[in-house]
Amino acid sequence: MIRDHKFIDDRSRAFHGLIAQRIRENPALLVKEVRPNALRFIELQPSSRAYFERWLTLIDHAIASGDMEPLTSFMVEDSQRADAARQGSVFVGIIPNKERLAFLKEWSDKLTSPTAHNDTPSPD
Repeated sequence: MIRDHKFIDDRSRAFHGLIAQRIRENPALLVKEVRPNALRFIELQPSSRAYFERWLTLIDHAIASGDMEPLTSFMVEDSQRADAARQGSVFVGIIPNKERLAFLKEWSDKLTSPTAHNDTPSPD
């Protein structure tokens, strides 16, 4: 397997799944960290404004309703729209750096594993 767009999108989707789990466990992260990130990124990166505003809409709905499902489902949705939105992620800092690096190493190791050239997922 080479590090192509599919690999990168799959890795991002998996990482956002980990973040979604943290948000379900601690919804206060949305108010404390994620929403402020979204607002800051809208101002700092106007070229990605549409993605950040999409996240902000989902975040605000989750905060107002207490229903995390639309947000956490979109975070791991397998679609071009969600893949594009994850490229402008507002979830920086939710996963501690040490854990993030371990996650990235695990995905990097997939490139060099004996099954790396096989499209069939390993049973781990």
